[in-house]
Amino acid sequence: MAALCGLATLTRPEGYLLAVVLGVDVYRRTRPSAATILLAVALYLALVLPYNVFALATTGHPLPTTFYAKAGGLGPWTLPLAWDYVKGLAILVLLTNAAVLVLAPLGAVALWRTGAEARAVVAWPVALLLVQALLSPLLYHFGRYAMPLDPFFALWAVVGIGRLTRPSAGADAWRTVLPPLALVVLSVLTLNTWATLYALSVQNIDDVQVAVGRWVRGHVPPGAPVATHDVGAIGYLSNHPVVDIVGLVTPPFITLEREQPTARRAHDVYAAIRRDGARYLIIIPSAFLWLATEPGLQRVYSVSVRHNVILPASTMAVYKLR
Repeated sequence: MAALCGLATLTRPEGYLLAVVLGVDVYRRTRPSAATILLAVALYLALVLPYNVFALATTGHPLPTTFYAKAGGLGPWTLPLAWDYVKGLAILVLLTNAAVLVLAPLGAVALWRTGAEARAVVAWPVALLLVQALLSPLLYHFGRYAMPLDPFFALWAVVGIGRLTRPSAGADAWRTVLPPLALVVLSVLTLNTWATLYALSVQNIDDVQVAVGRWVRGHVPPGAPVATHDVGAIGYLSNHPVVDIVGLVTPPFITLEREQPTARRAHDVYAAIRRDGARYLIIIPSAFLWLATEPGLQRVYSVSVRHNVILPASTMAVYKLR
């Protein structure tokens, strides 16, 4: 288990939380010896620490830059944002399957009451949602960072519907399996909704980021860096170096993005973009109003979509730095 937790941690930073939840669960149920605990901890650290050392030497932080770029920090705004995150996630679950939203909490309570290893199946999703709501309360594309918990929610819902529809004594196997099967059928009926949303999302990316990447390739001098907050398609298709203004691949911008007041932030981000050699800035203006109004920017190209479902706003613009 220690090795699997170590590999999970190298895959996603929430692996640290998973290791703690499973470690506490195993200790509570089996009471392993001190030697076993030390061996498990040593194996886990042997897998994880080399990356921590590498990240610390490279970026100055022990965790991936994606964690720091998307973490909101703690402050007076934390609880309202966390509540909005929980409500948004509930709406997404409702869109997927309304029955799950009702039945999953009932199943989670039932599992917790059974004790033993079933409690970890409840503790892990709850702990992860709390951490995400407090530290990174952004759903990001239909709640993609919460999607690994969908199998747990489905399991909770199956347990919940099982508790509500307990078969009478002597019931046959078909009657026993019918309630969970009905839940599966309801889930299948929502697939068309998600297929449509997925297709629209792909179309949005093609019409905006892909189009901008191709424009950069054809209009910006070869090898010239471009600054943007969407480094994937734009960087790949343009074949230009990118300066990431949110810090995923350019870590110094993580600190600059949080400066206050916004006028100071805009000035410092603009100066850092120029210092890194970029002469073009690509942003969604309404998402970066504090930067889009910087006087040194001249809009030279923009694209828009009519049916936006995946982007922060419908228009992306390319600015030339004067």
